Amino acid sequence: MSQGEDMTDEDAQKAQELAGKVQQEPLINDLMQKEQAFSTTINDLNRVIMTPLRELYES
Repeated sequence: MSQGEDMTDEDAQKAQELAGKVQQEPLINDLMQKEQAFSTTINDLNRVIMTPLRELYES
């Protein structure tokens, strides 16, 4: 399958199987959890920094 093509049922099945295998790997699962926590932290920091700036410009 290349870019721009529709995903076949077979491709979807293979992707689902691969996702299941990836989720069973402890190191990959741990990495994904840490990436999610990092993303949450960055979003929180962005909100803390940008809220006062937005309020300043809206005043």
